Amino acid sequence: MQYMFLIRSSAGCKKYVTRRSRVTYFLQPALERINSKHVLHEQETISIFIANLHAIFNDILPITMKLSFIAAVVINTVRVCFAALRQIRSVRRSLPQHALLTLIRTLVITKLDQCNSVFVGTSVYLQDRLQSVLSAAARLVYSRRTSEHTTPLLRELHWLRVPERMQFRLCVLAYHCVHGTAPAYLSDSLRPTSEIIARRCLRSADTTTLQVPSTRRATLGDRAFPVAAARAWNSLQLEIRTCSSLLTFRRKTKSHLFRQSYG
Repeated sequence: MQYMFLIRSSAGCKKYVTRRSRVTYFLQPALERINSKHVLHEQETISIFIANLHAIFNDILPITMKLSFIAAVVINTVRVCFAALRQIRSVRRSLPQHALLTLIRTLVITKLDQCNSVFVGTSVYLQDRLQSVLSAAARLVYSRRTSEHTTPLLRELHWLRVPERMQFRLCVLAYHCVHGTAPAYLSDSLRPTSEIIARRCLRSADTTTLQVPSTRRATLGDRAFPVAAARAWNSLQLEIRTCSSLLTFRRKTKSHLFRQSYG
């Protein structure tokens, strides 16, 4: 992971400090590591972001600016994906279908799935923009016109729709949290129902579900990871939640979401 700190000095100038590490640094722990190396001076104040791929986590920006940033990330992702599709289209006739699919998965689908769990709860407009990338990619694979319906093509390719792709990523993250293979800042935010004293005597305590925290705003609170991940996890069948291996869990979860998406 590469993280970058923007340091603002009292003189108004800026300088950047970048580090590379295979360990995930997150907000305060990262700042403590930077301070321990005497990177900052007394006159300088730190107000920055940690950049992981194209998602930026900021502990200072208000929530409205964070939502605007997410919208900008979605628009930029769509722009980059369509640019890659145009490049692939220029060489499509020289490629067999399996090579074409490999290019699309590598240059387009991976960008579409990159940090897509951050987009959970976004507006229908933004999700439609992301879905348009999948539709254009499916038309490119089968050489169809833009006026043709893409649902049969997506079903044939076994591609999940954008909302289900977000749910899939949340379910995988929740699986890692439940089995203790996720970072602590994610695992600590999810609480199994069996650990709640008031619910230990209920039948729900034996269903491996997660507690869904109460929220005040459906537009903001429901997008938080503890809420969205818990709801995505609880929506799965008991047979899927109790899978012993990650590979089996991913396969069954995708099949479940695929039936939910296309019927």
